[in-house]
Amino acid sequence: MKPYRREQLSSLIQKELGELVIRNIEFPPGSLVTISEVEISRDSKRAAVWIGVIPGEMSDTVLGILEKARGSLQYELGEMLRARIVPRIEFVIDRGAEHAALIEKISLEKDKE
Repeated sequence: MKPYRREQLSSLIQKELGELVIRNIEFPPGSLVTISEVEISRDSKRAAVWIGVIPGEMSDTVLGILEKARGSLQYELGEMLRARIVPRIEFVIDRGAEHAALIEKISLEKDKE
């Protein structure tokens, strides 16, 4: 698959999967979950879906919830995309959001001083 085609598919998966997650998955109260990036493999068989979770302590719980729902999310994504090949979803925790939240917290504490 050509690079621009992978980028288009990546963007579409991120958008559609985000909508599916919002509609179908319940996360623990007080958690914020985002899909920060989707990377499609060169052969288009796998899609690494980077998940940002705040607070970071809930990352494992959220990852477990998403892993349990992966089959149904995969099926519904295939129905929505109507693509010949729909990559297999693999969820990965993106620690960038957690790191950004920590920096913001430190910055706010510095401003109070």
